[in-house]
Amino acid sequence: MITRKSKYDLVAEQTRGMHGTLADVGARDRVLQKYLQPGELQYLSSDVIPGHDFTWDIEKAIPAGDRSFSVVAALDVLEHIEQCHCALRELLRITDQKLFVSLPNMSGLSFRLHFMRYGQLSAKYDLLPVHQGDRHRWLVVYDQAVRFIHAAAPPSEWKITQYDIVAGYARFHALFARLPLPPKLRAWTMLFKIERN
Repeated sequence: MITRKSKYDLVAEQTRGMHGTLADVGARDRVLQKYLQPGELQYLSSDVIPGHDFTWDIEKAIPAGDRSFSVVAALDVLEHIEQCHCALRELLRITDQKLFVSLPNMSGLSFRLHFMRYGQLSAKYDLLPVHQGDRHRWLVVYDQAVRFIHAAAPPSEWKITQYDIVAGYARFHALFARLPLPPKLRAWTMLFKIERN
């Protein structure tokens, strides 16, 4: 499904009216919380840095029981870690109803043109004289991201809805969103809603 909505708007829309808990994994500045309806899901954040409800390293087993959270969100997280396959399995394990995963589409036309113009995909891939800390470990492209998600969440257990987000942060993203391009060139980010059957 092609959309110009942000991943945060989509998660808020797809959880409206739900109650229980939402674990925002890799929450950073907790921006998702601002989009959620007050009085519905209890928002809990997790990150590797202190100051969150949980300090989880999702490259290891998550210290939470099976189906502990009604909703789990991992927005732009998995491409930052080496053990993303194990992390996705853990996120599915702790999800009771819905898991939202967003991944960038580095094969999109906007990233290709950015590389042609500036010689880099984004600063998250730079090789600097001193290690920059947080960086992308994976060069995520459209078809591989789709296969990655579907392999981890078999249809016998999960229903997957994919949103191809075509609106980005720059002017040329808005231009490309209007062009009749195939999804792998047009999408800036993919959001996967993974629901238990």
